[in-house]
Amino acid sequence: MFNRRVLFISVFSCAVFMLSGCSSNRFASRDANATYVNTQLKIIPRSQEKIQAQSQCSRSFSLLQKLNTDKFSMYRNQFDEINDAYYFYKRNVDLMNKDSKELMASVLDSKLDMVCVRVDNASFVGIYGKMKKVMDL
Repeated sequence: MFNRRVLFISVFSCAVFMLSGCSSNRFASRDANATYVNTQLKIIPRSQEKIQAQSQCSRSFSLLQKLNTDKFSMYRNQFDEINDAYYFYKRNVDLMNKDSKELMASVLDSKLDMVCVRVDNASFVGIYGKMKKVMDL
């Protein structure tokens, strides 16, 4: 099951990248964000508890796109870097020893969680900024 899921995500990601090459905007296909974040979060095998947390991350990321496009782009790029590192890991996992595999998987998982926390915080700050204007009336 895991191998089929990874294969599906890999094929899906390749299709997205190929289709985005036909677009005038390099990031056009990724700006639909909830789907994009869900794809990023599903790339790294995660526990059921973390899978439930990804739903909040997806919603926060979608909201952030509407609140602060600069932060949205910054975090989208961080998701991309994690994704690139994971693909490096998957391509070279057979060459790594047990400790290297564990270390890289752990770091990728932690970084993904960290970016989600940053996204949640940025969306909260954005909402607070919008509400502050109303409260100051």
